[in-house]
Amino acid sequence: PVSKHDSEAQIYEVVDNEIIAFGVTSGFAAGTFEIYYKIDGESVIPISVYPYEDQNFDKKVSKYVKKGFRFEGRAGADIKKIGDEYFLSTNLYHEDDANCCPSMLIEYKTKDFKSFIPLKIADNSENPKWKIIK
Repeated sequence: PVSKHDSEAQIYEVVDNEIIAFGVTSGFAAGTFEIYYKIDGESVIPISVYPYEDQNFDKKVSKYVKKGFRFEGRAGADIKKIGDEYFLSTNLYHEDDANCCPSMLIEYKTKDFKSFIPLKIADNSENPKWKIIK
């Protein structure tokens, strides 16, 4: 981290030697965000960890979330790499959830941060009950 103060920006590795994040936390939900980058040789390339434009992802998840859903950049994502795939987990918001209060959790994977495969979904609770997405 470049800072030890919660209200200052930080840069940190998410996946060793491959993915870094730039994060800012102001103490308010609306002031919190993270931007992710993939290191490719000498290049640092911005990536989206959220499947904003993947229509196949949307179709599959929509079968489990009837009211509509969205991602919020302030939620951040946990990323793990296994083999040549990246596994992500983050909060998922119902269409009518407040920005502070996601009602769901989701896990998905990608190889290229362009197309994503949803794996499982659960309600955001102390003991989430996961449903496998088919």
